[in-house]
Amino acid sequence: MIGYLKGTLVDKDEKTLLVLVDKVGFTVYVPEKEISFIKEGSEIELFTELVVRENEMHLYGFLTKEEKEMFNILNEVSGIGPRSSIGIISFLDINTLSKAVVNEDINTLIKLPGIGKKTAQRIILDIKEKLVKRGNFGSQKITENKYSAQEKDKLSFVFDSLEALGYSNKEILHILPELENNRELSEQEIIKSALKILSGR
Repeated sequence: MIGYLKGTLVDKDEKTLLVLVDKVGFTVYVPEKEISFIKEGSEIELFTELVVRENEMHLYGFLTKEEKEMFNILNEVSGIGPRSSIGIISFLDINTLSKAVVNEDINTLIKLPGIGKKTAQRIILDIKEKLVKRGNFGSQKITENKYSAQEKDKLSFVFDSLEALGYSNKEILHILPELENNRELSEQEIIKSALKILSGR
């Protein structure tokens, strides 16, 4: 079982990363919301889950243990496979998703890609009790992870600026939820906020 990877990103596309670990390249499916912020040549760490089906084997990766946990919880839902699970995590952050399930908020769930009313009801039925027991997922803020072109350019500028100041890609990715919540601010204000967070770690 491959539960964790630490290596160098050598290539990527819209859905996967190619991570080089000790001269071996691993193709890893990751939430699409995070791909644009991970740069080729950077060192990354992923919490991974190997999913084996009849004729295929795929590795799924996440920046946090909490995202991986939610991925595995979603995989327990009847009719929801790993591709659907990672698509759901790409669309909503895990605290928002958990809150929607616990509150039986079908209107939020049917906005997820490929999720109709019956599937939303099945998600609630299958995992609500588990999420109630689980409680809040870490310190992630409640926010939708969909960016306008302007917001994406703004956050990319912030990433480049923080890297120029000597912070690693890994350090910046770990504060992504905080940066997302400040994306309505100016670039300079987001950078100031990020520096306060990073200096306190």
